This record gives sequence, C-alpha cells and structure tokens, in this order.
Amino acid sequence: MDWNFIIGQTISAVVLIVSVIVTTCFKNVNYILIGEVIMNLLVALSFVFLGGWSGAWICIVATIQTVILFFCNKRQVSQKTRNILMVIFLAAYVIGTAVVYKGWADIVSCLCAFLYVLAVISTDSSTYRWFMILNSFFWVIYDISIAAWVAIITHGITLISCVIGKLRLDVKKSK
Repeated sequence: MDWNFIIGQTISAVVLIVSVIVTTCFKNVNYILIGEVIMNLLVALSFVFLGGWSGAWICIVATIQTVILFFCNKRQVSQKTRNILMVIFLAAYVIGTAVVYKGWADIVSCLCAFLYVLAVISTDSSTYRWFMILNSFFWVIYDISIAAWVAIITHGITLISCVIGKLRLDVKKSK
C-alpha cells in the first residue's frame, strides 16, 4: 500500500463521522448544507488521493454550489435565480466529467452530481433525504469502481443514516 491510498482511506473515515451527524441529527436545511460543504471538501480530497478525478471534480463543484445555495437560503434568493444557478452547476458537472472521462464510473459520479443538485436545491429536509438516499447508493457504486474501500463504508453508512433520518425525522413528523 502506498501513502496516497492510506491518506485517501483515512480522509474517508473522517467523512463517515461527519455524514452520520449531518444525516441523522440536523433538521434545518442550512445546517445540513454546512455539513455538506465539509463532507464534499473532504471527499474530494480523498478521491484525489485515490485517483478518482471525476469524483473529485464533482465534489469540488458541489462544495461551491452548496456555499452559494447556503447564502441563497440566507438571503431568500428568488426561485428564478436558483434555477439559473442549478443549470450553471449542472453544466459544470457535465463539462468537468467530460474533461476527465475515462469510463462508466465517471458517468455514475455525474449522476451523483445530478442527484446532489436536486437535494441541495430542496428547501425541505425530507425531500433532501430522499435524494441523498439515491445519491449515496450511486456513490457506493463509484467507490467500488475506484477501490475507495473506506468510502464504500462511508457512503453505505450515509445511505443507512439517510434512511434512519428519514424514518426518525420525517415519518415521526407526519404522525
């Protein structure tokens, strides 16, 4: 094992801790977005060390997108502006993926980006969790393709945490 592999796996372990906290404990969308910024930066760094360039690109753009959306929420930016931003970020995801494209796994990471866009533009934490359940599932597939072993566990636990959060916070709320 080389140092890049060990560092990449270690960073993924830190993401695991943050993701469980974000998906199961935060009700407020703004707090969820702050957690997403931290997770995306760390996952991008992990993917760089593991050679997953499309995944790293997706996470870097997602970080920028999340920061902008956080401030849009704070300033109550219009839906029209949000839609324009969504189109810009979707284009950035597709262009970046095309630039680093090597195979099917890169398409999976781009699909994750699309699901992430749908999650973070949501103003409802319940809808956010539905999209993140799908997002986590496809990240597991991407992680397998680049041998990001701890990220597989991280995204798998994120998937489970999203389901738990969905049950605990959304189903309980509807009763």
